Amino acid sequence: MKKEIKKIITIIKTDPHLKSQLILSVVVFLLGMIGELLSHSNLSNMIFFTNSAIFFFMSIVNTSGSGLAQSSPSAKKLQTVYPFYIQIPLYIITFLLISIHRLYIVSKPLPNLSLQESYAKHGTLILAFSVLCINFMLYEILFSKRTLLSIIFMVIIFIPTIIFTSMLDEFFKINMKIAIAIGFLIMIAGSLLSILVANLLYKYPVSAHFMKENNKA
Repeated sequence: MKKEIKKIITIIKTDPHLKSQLILSVVVFLLGMIGELLSHSNLSNMIFFTNSAIFFFMSIVNTSGSGLAQSSPSAKKLQTVYPFYIQIPLYIITFLLISIHRLYIVSKPLPNLSLQESYAKHGTLILAFSVLCINFMLYEILFSKRTLLSIIFMVIIFIPTIIFTSMLDEFFKINMKIAIAIGFLIMIAGSLLSILVANLLYKYPVSAHFMKENNKA
């Protein structure tokens, strides 16, 4: 097992863009953290958190097409398991940090907002972030295999679900703690769905467009 892990690390290190991807990931994550601390009502700041994990996915999947990777007994896991070892924990940790921060925010009096309105507003943002994470996970898997399919997914599912979720407080009375619980369940269910989709699409080669875009990064 240890030998296989060492070999996987060796394979990942063959990505010439690994260092730049790691730096970008850290920078984007810090930007998301700063945005979260400074702006309490902007969903766009949360996109930085999701993008910080995408760089890891791109690096690992990009190396899966190398000869060294293909000769490894764990070649399939480079596309169906290992990317999620980093991505899923990062998303869940970020989700929990945002949830704790939002709970702290609603514990303080806010001008022009009742406590119930504040709960609904921040609960909606928490749900929207969980949906955003899962949509990005599914999108990048589709993009790495079928570019056209990923575009269709973006238009038909990704954008509409984000818009709908971000407006939930306009239609429903949202309880903050229930929103966190539901958001966490969405993260778990979505993560399992992403792994399933990655396994279903494994037989298809990594798209040339994905490789081209990743090599530009």
